[in-house]
Amino acid sequence: MNDYTKMPDVILHGKVDEATTVLIEQYADYGLTEVEIEALGDTNTEFGTDMSLATTLENDRKAAVAVKNAKKAEVITAISTVAKKIYANPAVDDGMLAKIGMSPRPTYGTRTTPKVPSNPSATVSGDGFVTLKWGRNGNSSSAQFTVWAKGSTGNWESVASTNKLKITLESTPGVFKMFQVTSTVNNQTSLPSDQVSIYGSGSSSSLSIAA
Repeated sequence: MNDYTKMPDVILHGKVDEATTVLIEQYADYGLTEVEIEALGDTNTEFGTDMSLATTLENDRKAAVAVKNAKKAEVITAISTVAKKIYANPAVDDGMLAKIGMSPRPTYGTRTTPKVPSNPSATVSGDGFVTLKWGRNGNSSSAQFTVWAKGSTGNWESVASTNKLKITLESTPGVFKMFQVTSTVNNQTSLPSDQVSIYGSGSSSSLSIAA
């Protein structure tokens, strides 16, 4: 049997119309009455009218939605322009923003600044190496430490960089050397630490980084 419940509206209406056209002439052959066929035809005609109305209303609804969305876009542009000007006005505080339903201005955490490395020390070994140590002094684990060195004359030069708190450098016995350490965080560099000096460290090439 035909499952009329699964037919699209237009197909259902067309099939019933075709059947009614035949049955109105031959209803007796099908064991039906003329009244039954006329009722079927009238019902299908009303169905067709309602289908047309529904289509019209749907098209009208889509048009109305399109108009509404266009106006919504205009409102968003207008309020965004106004909000931008309001937020740029330093005289407008968060309380005033709340009165008009706007969110408070965002707050940003203070950027971490580097701290001066603390308590530097230098120990010279018998095999020609110098081990430098220093304290983190509150710097984060991502801080980068730079070791600077100079002799009795000349300028400070960067000789090694690490994120550890100890480093071993090659040294030359009997040569005076001074060291200091800086820390770098968020592309900012701290002031140098206190200076430490040794006799017998002259090389500025890093050989190993200790944990």
